[in-house]
Amino acid sequence: MSYLGRRCVRLLAGLSLLVGSAAHANYPGLDIDDPVVRDCLARTLPEQGLRQKIRFDTYAQDELLSKSAADLYWRRFDDGGSRLLIRLTAPPHNVGLALLAEEMADNTLRQDVTVYLPELRVVRRLSGAALSGSMFGTNFAYDDFVQLQGMLHQRSVTRLGDEIVNARPAYAIEMVPQHPESRYARIVTLIDQAWCIVVRSRFFGRGEVLLKELIVDPESVREVAGRWIPHALVFTEVDESARTELVVDKVEIDPALNPNLFTEAELRRGR
Repeated sequence: MSYLGRRCVRLLAGLSLLVGSAAHANYPGLDIDDPVVRDCLARTLPEQGLRQKIRFDTYAQDELLSKSAADLYWRRFDDGGSRLLIRLTAPPHNVGLALLAEEMADNTLRQDVTVYLPELRVVRRLSGAALSGSMFGTNFAYDDFVQLQGMLHQRSVTRLGDEIVNARPAYAIEMVPQHPESRYARIVTLIDQAWCIVVRSRFFGRGEVLLKELIVDPESVREVAGRWIPHALVFTEVDESARTELVVDKVEIDPALNPNLFTEAELRRGR
């Protein structure tokens, strides 16, 4: 795989983290025993699927580094699992690059992802070290993706004391990754009690050092098909002053999505 291809894979993995916190079905809180938090989060979930059009800008300090856009698709399957597909639509030199992640019925993520690389016109399955290192154009990591999406079964999730976010009450849950390769000691996620969506996540390293933070713009939260959906988020890497700003241009809840869309054969079509 080319250097560009490897780094673009990282871009898509991080992108799924942002959208996952906004509207993806696999919130980490669904693994929690607390019935209040579980019921709140469950009310936001699509019955069958989700389609989004998104764009995102990445900055270092206040310097714009890149502008990108993508289509995202998520669908439940009859066996209880789900699949997530993200395909870049901009910039022109990355159009068609795509990532497919599969969640099994037992809420675990396959320890690999399938990616289409348009510059090579090939589909490849990547795992382990192939998904490590810095990302092309963003401040995300694959570890961010699996941890926040709740797609990694090696973790401990508990409810903390409630907090206030933007003058609104929020549930707080803490996830402690058990995977030995995780860079995080814990992740604290805040869920608006009325909207029942994630509005902030804080990623802590060893020694309680705040490494990254995900923040939803409360002014961007709008109702779509009876569910509250954030339309603007910021993901910040604290120590390097890097950030990615994401805007959701269009959301469709439970659209008709062909299951064949989530296959390697469809990835090879490159569109």
